[in-house]
Amino acid sequence: MSHPHLHVRKESKEAKYWLAPVRIARPGRFRAVELHEIERIIRNHHEFLLNAWREEQEKRADR
Repeated sequence: MSHPHLHVRKESKEAKYWLAPVRIARPGRFRAVELHEIERIIRNHHEFLLNAWREEQEKRADR
């Protein structure tokens, strides 16, 4: 199983963030101000996102 993470896409940009702990894995082509805003949103919704990631992993394991 991979480590909890998510991808953020906007137009031709894609960033990857680790969820435990929250930190950027790959900034893509986002500007620093955008990355800070993305991280703020992730932190504000951290529990929800981490639970959603775990649920998705459980679904994939059942396939």
